[in-house]
Amino acid sequence: MEKRLEVPEIIQAQLAITETEQTPRANVIVNGQWSLGMENTNSAKRYTDILYVLGVALIEIRASASLEEAQIVADIFHNVPAKISASEEPEAIETELLSKAKRHGREQAIKQLLKHAKQAKIK
Repeated sequence: MEKRLEVPEIIQAQLAITETEQTPRANVIVNGQWSLGMENTNSAKRYTDILYVLGVALIEIRASASLEEAQIVADIFHNVPAKISASEEPEAIETELLSKAKRHGREQAIKQLLKHAKQAKIK
């Protein structure tokens, strides 16, 4: 449900200046009302590849026979949800994942998962 607030024109002008293309959080309406709605509905689609790989990582943690292996996978992926919530660029998240994976000797595995996620999306 959309919530409408009366907003003075000067604030509307400031909102128009600070609003970004990637994560619009408000639509300023011409009749002087500010429409607060959901964030850009396409924003979740930006993270499709990351979410796919995170899902695979969670399955790997669950199925891991070794606590050490589960901890490594958790260390590589534990910041992903916070980065998505902060609207960090998917490419930056991928870069961090690969950096952490390299540190643990898992870079090729993560690269393959990301490649598979991108190819699956194309089909």
